[in-house]
Amino acid sequence: MEYEIKKCPICGKNAEMPRSNNPIAQPVCFECIKKILKYNDIADADFFCRTYNIPLDPELWIKIADALESGVFKEYMTLQYNEDFVKEYAGKTQDVWEIVNREWRRMTKQAYILEKIKPMKDAYILREGITWGHQYSFEELIELDSLYIQSIQANRITNPLQKKSLKTLLKVMVDMDKAILNHDSTELKNLSATYKILSATAQLDDMIEDTHTDDITTIAEVALTLEEAGFEMPYYDGAKRDEIDVAIANIQESNVRTIKAATGLSQLIEQISEKQKNKKEQEKTKEAIEKTSIDELLIEYTDQSIEEDSDAAITDIFFEDEKDE
Repeated sequence: MEYEIKKCPICGKNAEMPRSNNPIAQPVCFECIKKILKYNDIADADFFCRTYNIPLDPELWIKIADALESGVFKEYMTLQYNEDFVKEYAGKTQDVWEIVNREWRRMTKQAYILEKIKPMKDAYILREGITWGHQYSFEELIELDSLYIQSIQANRITNPLQKKSLKTLLKVMVDMDKAILNHDSTELKNLSATYKILSATAQLDDMIEDTHTDDITTIAEVALTLEEAGFEMPYYDGAKRDEIDVAIANIQESNVRTIKAATGLSQLIEQISEKQKNKKEQEKTKEAIEKTSIDELLIEYTDQSIEEDSDAAITDIFFEDEKDE
């Protein structure tokens, strides 16, 4: 393979220049490459191949380096370009850069989203603050707004006065949550009384009851409807049982076995259960002894006489039965 002779941009001499498969890499002569890179260092070999965008074959490189002490870079490139098709550089760093680029794009998107979120958040706080009051935080405003919309939809509230009362009740609920977090029992008591009065005034309890329909919406209502209709699961062993209770018990037992097997706590739980059982038995025994001791029981039964039948009387009864037969 012939290499083009050009002026080296480093040493300024006219020399053979490597063929570059990288359109943005400026070639330098092989002599300068030997001075800059070590032929017996795979890291430098990787840098050389990556720079000129040719495949890196570590085994081939080592074979050439063992056979030649000089001209390794030129010989390796010659062998690569003697192929019918010159492949591009492929190494582990490509995968790394793909991950880096992906994370970089994601971080850029996140930065863009965060940049857009702040003015949206400020606008939301300002807009909802007019409705609910400016004393509430961003999270509290979201909670108030969500509860209000869900309550309106669930109870089909159309009366403006009830809507106003509902907003007031929701504010009291948020203030009650604050009182609970601050451990302020006095404030919580006052707010609870206020909530009760407002709820009665707004007649929300009656409204919720009125909006309840006979539509079946849960599995529990399905089971209740079946039981009220007199449906019984056809069992063939003659045992009477509630199919829902049995199903729940089976699910619970299955979950217990799965958790014990997965965590390896089966033996430990059994030991704890047995220990607790023994402890309860000891406590019950102690309570019984404190009420009535064993000594008192012995004294009570010692004074009682037990009537005993004599052997002669028993024999006479036996023979009299035989005579009657």
